[in-house]
Amino acid sequence: NGTLFTMALFVGATLTATSVAITAAVLFELNLLKDRVAQTILGAAVVDDVLGLVVLSVVVGTTAGRVSFVDLVILVTEAVGFLVVGMAIGIYVLRRVVARIHLEGNTLGVPLGGFLVAVAITFLFALTAESLGLSAVVGAFLAGSVFANTTLQDDFSKAARPLAAVFTPIFFVSLGLQVDFPAVATQFGLIPFAIVLTIVAVITKVVGCSLPARLAKMTVREAVAIGWGMTPRGEVGLVVAFAALSAGVVGNALFSMIVAVLILVTILPTPLFRRALKAVEAERHAAAGAPQRAETEPRHG
Repeated sequence: NGTLFTMALFVGATLTATSVAITAAVLFELNLLKDRVAQTILGAAVVDDVLGLVVLSVVVGTTAGRVSFVDLVILVTEAVGFLVVGMAIGIYVLRRVVARIHLEGNTLGVPLGGFLVAVAITFLFALTAESLGLSAVVGAFLAGSVFANTTLQDDFSKAARPLAAVFTPIFFVSLGLQVDFPAVATQFGLIPFAIVLTIVAVITKVVGCSLPARLAKMTVREAVAIGWGMTPRGEVGLVVAFAALSAGVVGNALFSMIVAVLILVTILPTPLFRRALKAVEAERHAAAGAPQRAETEPRHG
């Protein structure tokens, strides 16, 4: 039901945001979370998520027919403005109010008071984003970012676990019910497209993230490790794909193909990322051992 331009935008948007859940798990397993490679990946992923939300906002806006250059500029301005204003209000006003409510609630024996207010703020941000023609995901993500890296984070994360235990499976079940892999198999044109899209998804992240890392004076192996660490896609891509399906921009066959590609580009890079990290460690050990060998070698003449 969507135009080819809108459809192409949605497909591209599914590949924008990096999912660092698997990457972080590998870094934790290898005890490298404090390494500069890990810090670069995790920091870049935050920026990547924000840019991904801007892209999602623009793409959602195109479903309402806003596809001219002027419309796209307005959409980007609205998205960036919403993020900036929302973050400012959230940090300097709402965060302090919620922290106060949370503290008073603990004193009065209502430990979830602050959390419930934070959930209400999340719905408010999501509603505001929708009213501006953006995606509700943008508002929800922004609200979560307001309370991240604060004294509230641990308490709110713990309080949110029961909700996540209920709603996360519902989301993935509802998504899985729309997946129709036999439909992909019957449309032979989608299979070559899926292969090309997978290759493009991998190359653009590896090359696009490795080159800036190299320009930042990192070694070749460190840059390659960062590229592979930024390659996995995940939940944000699935949300974008589901939004495209719900808006009628893509059909079940194309949606199923996108899901398959997202699964592939999440699973396939993991062993290569692990191997790249080991190559970085080997390079560092070799560099550290070279001066020691030079000092211990006997001098002749």
